[in-house]
Amino acid sequence: MIGRDLKIFTQNHQTERVDVPMCQQGFCDVSPLTIGNDIWICDSVIITPGCTRIGDGSILAAGAVVTADVEPYTVVGGNPAKVIKRRKAQ
Repeated sequence: MIGRDLKIFTQNHQTERVDVPMCQQGFCDVSPLTIGNDIWICDSVIITPGCTRIGDGSILAAGAVVTADVEPYTVVGGNPAKVIKRRKAQ
């Protein structure tokens, strides 16, 4: 399930050189993103290039800024997203 206004960024600007404007430095390599099964991504989530994997059964809370991989069956939220809890079988 995916809510409204999801933003996924898989690439960032180069910023290493200070003698060249950032807009002229090009881009970093694309960071692939794998999204598992049975995922709930709530409204207005932002996923940055630092995240390459969202594990099965994960929940990304509304407004979360996901900057790192999300382990399976984990609920994350906030900016930057942090673990809120782990899901488990009843």
